[in-house]
Order: sequence, then C-alpha cells, then structure tokens
Amino acid sequence: MAPRKKPKAPKRSLKPEASVRNQLAAMADPLGLLEGLFTHSPVPYAVFSAEGQCLLINPAYREMFGAEPPPEYNLFQDEVTRRQGVDALFRRAFQGETLQTPIFWYDPKELKHIQVPEAKRAAISCSLFPLKGPGNEVRHVAIAYKDVTAELTIRDAEEARLQRVLKAGGLGHWQLELATGKLQCSEGFKATFELPPEADLSSLPKLCPLIHPEDQPAMSEAMERAISQGVDYAAEYRVRTPEGALRWVVARGSPVRGADGTVVAMTGITLDVTELRKAEGERARLVRELAEERARLQEVLDNLPAGVILAEAPNGRITFANAQVERILRKPPPAAENLESYQKWVGFRGDGQRVEAHEWPLARTLQGETVDGDDILLRRGDGVMAWVRVGGAPIRHEGRITGGVVAFYDIQQEKRAQARLRALADTSTVLAQATTDFNAALEQLARLGGETLGECCVLTLLDEESGTLDVVAAYHPDPAARKLIKTAMYGPFQHAEGPAVKVVKTGRPILQVRIPQEGLLESMPPPTREFVERFGLHSSLLVPLRAQGRIIGTLGVSRGQPGHPYTLEDQDFLQEMADRAGLTIQNMRLLKTAQEAVRLRDDFLSVASHELKTPLTPLSLKLQSLERMTAGEQAVDATEQLARDVEMMRRQVKRLSDLINDLLDVARISGGRLKLVLEEVDLLGLVLEVVSRFELEAERTGGRLEVHAEEPILGNWDRLRLEQVVTNLLSNALKYGAGKPIHVRVEAVDGHARLTVRDEGIGVEAKLVGRIFEKFERAVSDRHYGGLGLGLYITRQIVEALGGTIAVESAPHQGATFTVSLPLLPS
Repeated sequence: MAPRKKPKAPKRSLKPEASVRNQLAAMADPLGLLEGLFTHSPVPYAVFSAEGQCLLINPAYREMFGAEPPPEYNLFQDEVTRRQGVDALFRRAFQGETLQTPIFWYDPKELKHIQVPEAKRAAISCSLFPLKGPGNEVRHVAIAYKDVTAELTIRDAEEARLQRVLKAGGLGHWQLELATGKLQCSEGFKATFELPPEADLSSLPKLCPLIHPEDQPAMSEAMERAISQGVDYAAEYRVRTPEGALRWVVARGSPVRGADGTVVAMTGITLDVTELRKAEGERARLVRELAEERARLQEVLDNLPAGVILAEAPNGRITFANAQVERILRKPPPAAENLESYQKWVGFRGDGQRVEAHEWPLARTLQGETVDGDDILLRRGDGVMAWVRVGGAPIRHEGRITGGVVAFYDIQQEKRAQARLRALADTSTVLAQATTDFNAALEQLARLGGETLGECCVLTLLDEESGTLDVVAAYHPDPAARKLIKTAMYGPFQHAEGPAVKVVKTGRPILQVRIPQEGLLESMPPPTREFVERFGLHSSLLVPLRAQGRIIGTLGVSRGQPGHPYTLEDQDFLQEMADRAGLTIQNMRLLKTAQEAVRLRDDFLSVASHELKTPLTPLSLKLQSLERMTAGEQAVDATEQLARDVEMMRRQVKRLSDLINDLLDVARISGGRLKLVLEEVDLLGLVLEVVSRFELEAERTGGRLEVHAEEPILGNWDRLRLEQVVTNLLSNALKYGAGKPIHVRVEAVDGHARLTVRDEGIGVEAKLVGRIFEKFERAVSDRHYGGLGLGLYITRQIVEALGGTIAVESAPHQGATFTVSLPLLPS
C-alpha cells in the first residue's frame, strides 16, 4: 500500500486588505490570544476611556511604576502631564490622532488628586493609539509606554557634568522644547542677565522683555530660521539687567531632531562678552562667526581671573596654559610630558599630606573625574607658600576622554580672611563658654591671638578692686617661652611707664612696625629683658580692651624674628578681636555678679521654705497617730469631736504645705529652673481624677462640680504640672464660688485642647483682671480669703511653658470663667 498523504492545512489569507478583526475571528480563541499578548508583553500598556478613567493595565505597567492607578485616577486631571505640557496630546488622541509624546519624567507621588505613596518615578515616552468603535468613534485610547529611565539618568548626569564645565568657563546653557514652548536655562545662563538662580525664564515670552528692543527682531528672526530650516542658531544681542545696566551676550545653538528627523528642540550656550567688547573699544558687535574656535578660546582664557591648564589624554602632556598661570604662580607654567612628571610638583592638602602625582586635579580629570574645588598649598616662584583653589573636568569627544582642563584661583587672601574671621568668632565663643574656669578661657584667648597674628600674645586686665594692671594670660609657641612668661611676668604689671600702661591711660593703640635693636634691653625690667634676650622682639602691636566706654585692659602681640612686621590691617583686626573680648569679659563679670545675687536670693528662699516645712513632718505624724486613736469602735462617742479637730488640722497642714510648695515653685520659675517632663497625657482623664479629689470639699462648701466633655483629648504635656494647673483653678473656683455649682468643660477647638472652669461666685472687677496672674496679687482682701496670691501666677507660668495660654472673663457678682488653651498632639 502506498503511504497516505497528510492532508494539507488550509491556507490562511494574509492579504494586506484582510483586517485584523477578520483574522482574529478565524482563530479558535482570539480573546485568549489577545489576553496572552497583553499580559506577557514586555511593553507597558494602559487603556483609558473617553472620560479619562483607566480601564486596563498589564503587568509590565505595574512593574514599571510599582503600582496600578487607583479607581479615582483620571487622565484629564493628571497634574504631572499638565505641568510637562503633554496633556494636550492625550486629548488629541481621543480626537482620533495617533501621537508620540516627548520624553519626560513622571512621578505618581507628585499627583494631587490622588495618593500613590508606593509608586516609582520613571522617565517615559508615550505612544497614543485611538481605539475606534463600530461607528468609527473613538471610545478608548491605548497608551504604550517606553521606559527610558536608565538612559535619561545617564543623560542627566552627563548634562550635570556639562553644566559644571560650562559654569567654570563662564558659559550658560539653554534648551527650547518646540512642542511645549518650554525653555530650560542653567544658572550660568541666568547669570548673564544678573538674575538669581530661582528667576523664572521658562519660556521665550518671559525671556524676550529682558533683551534690548533694538535687538529683539534679529534674535527672533535667527531663532525662527534655525527652527524652520533645521540649521544652527547664532545671535548677538544686548540685555538689560535688573539694575538697568546693559550687557552684551553671544548665543549659539543647534537643532535637536526626533526619531522622524523633524526638529523637536533647540539647544545651545550663551557667553557674556561685555568685558571683551569694552577691551576692544566698545565695538558695535562681536565677531558673529567663530570659525577660529581655538583662537577665540585662547583670548577668553587669557582674560579670565583664573589660571587655566589643559593636558591631553592619556599621557598627561600639558598642551596649554594661559597667562594667568604665571601671574598666580610667580613663575613660568609647569611643563610636563607625561603623568610621571607630575611627581616633581610640590603641593600639600589642608591636613598637611603631600599631593601625590595621581592625586593632582589635572591627573584626576584625565581619568574622567570632575573636580569641583580642591584647596592646595603651593610654593610660588617667590618662595612664599600660597593657597590656590583648583577645579577641573575631563574633555570628551564622541564619548572618549581626549584631555583634561583645570582652572585655579589665588585664595591666599581668602584663607587669611577666613582664619581671622574664625579667630573673631572663637574670641567670643571661648569666653562665653567659660562657665567654670574663666582663667583657662583667658589663656585660650591669648593662644588664639598668638596663633593668628604671630608668635607672642599677652593679655592684661585692670583689677576691679585695686585698679592695678595685671598680666592674666599669655601665649608663645615655644614652651620655654610660655614657662618664662608665666613664672616671671604674671601678676601686676611691673613697667610703670611701659606701652601697656600708656595704652590704658590714652585708650589708643601702639604699633611698632620695626623696633630698633640698639639700646632695646636697657629700658626693660629684668623679667622682660630676659625674655627679649632669648626670644627676640622686632615688631609689636598693642591695643586697648574696651567695654561700654571703659578701658579694662590691653591685648598685645609681638614677633621675635625680623622680616614680617605688623601692619595697620593687623592693628584693625587685633582691635576688633580686643573689642569682642573686652565686651565679653565685662559681660561675664556682670553675669557673675548677677548670678551671685540670684544664688543668694534662691538660697534664702530655699532655706526659708525648708525651715517652714521642718515642723510639718512631726506634726503630720502626730495627727496621723491621733487619727488612728480615734478610729476604734469603742471610742466613737468620745472621739467624734477629736476626729473633727484632727480633720481640720490635717487641712491646715495641707494648706501650709501647699503655700510652701508655691514658694518653691516661685523660686524655680524666677531662677529659670522650672523643668517639664513631657509625655502623652489625656486631659479629660486628668481632669476627672482631680475633680474626684475635690468632691468632698465641694460638698463641704455646699457646691457641686459638673464636668462636661465628650471624648478623651491627648496632648504632649507634663502630667504633674498640668495636674497642678487644674488643681489651682478648681481650688480658686471653690474658694470664690460662694457655694454655687462649678462648671468644668474639656473640648478640642481648632487644633488646641481647651479647659474651661466657670464659677458663679463673687467675680472680679474689670480693673483687677489683668493683675490676678502676677505674683502676690489677688482681687479680694486677704483678711477674708487666705493664700499668698501665687496660685494663678504659677498656673500661668506652667501653661505658657507648655506652649499654651490662659485668660479670664469676669464681672462683679457674675462669677469668673478661666480658659486654658494647650496645643494638641499631631493627628
């Protein structure tokens, strides 16, 4: 038998005119096929209704954003796409257009109409496909997302490095997106207009008013030609700064094309050429064509205040150095044929470590590193060690490092100014922090003066009692010199006609630039003569210590070696240092006097309080014993009167104890020692607890306590102090409430807890309302109502310490209402 042939499968029509719908209809399970494609597609998809609701997403979408849109999300309410300027494209898609958005950053956490805290930020590009129904109307739009986060992150990093290079060269960068009209400008760009970094230049309409009216047409024409023809953009125009000055700017740009070859953006740089125009005799315009790029760059670099050096990669050979290099280094520019030559350069970091060959900023740029600013100590050609600040970046061509460039500035004056500013700041800090050892602080001040202005520093002060001028502190870098000064010169000043005495008498500084050495030692007292013989004296500077119009001492410095005399600039600095020290020293003297007075007062209050409280302990113990004696059943009839007496005595003991505690609280408040222990407290629960303690006293006076509240109210307060506030207010209400009901209300109002205590008693006259919160003040005669007048004063101090307020409303015979407002815990 001949083998049977397998039946041929029917051919499936794949003609172009065959619709996808017909092809799907011919399949066994088209819905399952589409579901599989949609589910397993690596491309993120989402389908939106004409009302903007998200109907469908695939797992790739969820993977990209880390979450799916909540039901309340609406495409047409999306604040991120609106800010990016692409929301109009989504609306056009629902009108039947197939569109592609530009790349933009999308962060769901920036949405305002919904909250998606777990979502991720991504850089995306969207393809918009309208989905038409049977009547050819667009019912839905499908969006295919392209995740370009990695590419955009790399691009942003490259742009950031480019911005640093442009900024180092005084250049600004800009980019104009044609679809949205959005203009992005770097800080360097805004600096050419003398505008702050936060200035809004987000569109051409916001930029054009800053350009001179005569130059606007030419600039606009050049921009329109570049966009329409897809060619490079070149313009030169004047800008008017916020102060009204005119500056010349050169702008260059190139078109950015999309995937279809059309121009989608323009990007370029700007350069402030005002100074260059002045140098060339205020020519009308700069040369438009920059064909000789290297020549132009050479001219610009030579006029920069920074030294600029270029080297080629990878060997490190130096190919260029501008004229400023020699001016800063005081010698010809360094020569190097390779990286090994950098080892011959001598430089040090701030920690004293020598800079190795591979650590020099120029060598690091050749490895692709951007150097933002390194401070290096160099030896100049004149032998002086000077500080320079170096920044640099690699030079790239087609992604390959072809060289490196560094720019450096002379910051010697800046370093000296910083050191002196630190010394001035430390002058006040050293003395202000000397709470225990004032003499040690004076020694630190002398050391600060010696280290800042040169070798020796001596501090003298007028004794407040004897009026003598005493040497109280001194410093010298040589330990032997310090020992000699301390053993031989400390104490009353021994030279009655010396410079220090003259400065105190006249109030004027004495500057000896160069001290003649002949006959120098003959006029000196023995201790000073021994010091000068061993350590020298070639230049000195002495200024008065001034405080509140008085001379309280002197501050002097001296140098034992020739060649570095003091100057008037040094005199001004030392006088500023002395003025700060003098004022701080005088303030500390006054503070010590005031602290001593306060200490004596507080000691008195403390002793008096404890002396008052001492007899209370045995009295309280005796009363407790009597109470136990009267508690027996067999002694009921005989001891009823005694029990009442005991209870009365216990109340008096408590009253006396409360008065003493009030005195202690006043002492703490006056001394600034009122400490708070903050914790979460339920105000309602605390009020109910305190009210329960006053129920018996309220019954005894014929009144009653009524509490009105709905729910617990939590706050971050000191429980014991807050309990003291409630106790004082209730005690006050019972005292002056005339046996009528006391109304207590606890509620939350406008983010604060409010406690209201209202009585129906005697009330307070309007003229006395403002005084009742002061110490020892009361609104009634103390002959009828006891107490020290401290309860409401202490209450106000506690409430204010807790960040709250207290107020009272009252009228005679109308009762009084006290209202306390305290901040709540955040919800």
